[in-house]
Formats: sequence, structure tokens, C-alpha cells
Amino acid sequence: MYEELRQAESVVAGTKQTVRALREELVSIVYMADDADKAVKDEVFAAVGEQDVHILYVPSKAELGLECGIDVPCACAAVLR
Repeated sequence: MYEELRQAESVVAGTKQTVRALREELVSIVYMADDADKAVKDEVFAAVGEQDVHILYVPSKAELGLECGIDVPCACAAVLR
């Protein structure tokens, strides 16, 4: 599940950075935590829009934060092209 995230050269973690990268059309994959707030999910989905971006759901914010190498929970992250 996290293979692309681990192997990616460039990753952003967090809602603000993910949305910014989506608006700049730099994202190939979005990782979204199942337990993320609905408002966060809605913001990210709106930024994805019609782009050809894969969205992968992961079990929790805590797990995604660990996979991103940060010490805090993370609602979403993105692998950049």
C-alpha cells in the first residue's frame, strides 16, 4: 500500500501542501487517511477536480504520519511527479 510513497523522490505531507501541489498539477498519487475530517477530504477532492490523480485510502492519520517520516498524524500526503 505504501510502496509508491516509500520509493518516491518527492513527497509532501499535510493538507495545505497537498492542496497546493494539486493546484499546481504536480501530484500523481494522493494518500488519504480514512479517519481524516470530512472537511479535509472535501478540500482535497475539490483540488483534485478532473486531474488524473490516483487516490489511495489508508487506515489512519497516525499510520500515514509514520509512513511519511513525521512525528505527527497526517490526514493526507501526495507523491509528486
